[in-house]
Amino acid sequence: MMNEQAVSTPMCAHGYWKKIAKEKMMFTTVIEVGSAVLAADANSVVTSVLSTLATWVVVGGGFWAVWGAVTLGGGLSDHNSPQIQNGVWKIVGGAIIIAAAALFKTLV
Repeated sequence: MMNEQAVSTPMCAHGYWKKIAKEKMMFTTVIEVGSAVLAADANSVVTSVLSTLATWVVVGGGFWAVWGAVTLGGGLSDHNSPQIQNGVWKIVGGAIIIAAAALFKTLV
């Protein structure tokens, strides 16, 4: 039993395999191009997420340092030594968080 294509278009074995190879090559090219576009989009998404995360970490470190300044001010007004120490360490911690996030932002 022969199919209609074989009857209507006589093709030698070499022509048949050449056609199949061309179809496979075009299919592979389309998949590879699609993967490259997908990888490019994923890369930009990851970069965007990391950049946004670094920005929010800087903001969080700033809030931590400001809260430390408020704690320090309260300790100074009450002459409360442990509260003064706690406020200073919060300010230092906020500064370290900001510095680490800024360093991370330059890497991204």
